[in-house]
Amino acid sequence: MGVRLQVLGVVLLGMLVSGGAGLLMHRVERDGAAQALDRRTAAAQDAVASAAQRYVDALQLVAGALEALPALEATSFATVTQPLGQLWLPGAVSVDYVVAVPDSGVADAQAAWRGRGLLGLILTAAPGGRRALLRRARARPGHRGHRAAVRARPTLAGSPPAAPAGSPSPGPR
Repeated sequence: MGVRLQVLGVVLLGMLVSGGAGLLMHRVERDGAAQALDRRTAAAQDAVASAAQRYVDALQLVAGALEALPALEATSFATVTQPLGQLWLPGAVSVDYVVAVPDSGVADAQAAWRGRGLLGLILTAAPGGRRALLRRARARPGHRGHRAAVRARPTLAGSPPAAPAGSPSPGPR
């Protein structure tokens, strides 16, 4: 009986050691998978932040160039926004220049912007007594070197009023 007890003890000890080693390996594998997931998540976050920063940088460059112009006209707007088509910014299909116009000044604004090169521009006041917003020009950057087309657009009647710089956006309505 002594030999059987020794064999049984060795078998039980072997099972305990095997089970412990298996549990340890499972924990190591799980920790490794968690670390790999953390690395992939961090890489994805970095890629999104980098891509978003490209859009911000492009808009800041365009805004600075537009601000530096002595007078904004359709041709100068097209010239400033044309390089955006070469930056390959997926989803960025246009650049709009929006000007707030009081309802009483729609006719004057229309005449002024027509004098700046938007000959076919026709403005109408936004319903509801809010200010009419003039979408001055829309540059449609083409991909990989296509020319930008500048078109006059009607008022943005369905758009919420512009918020002052630095304030949170009112969001969609």
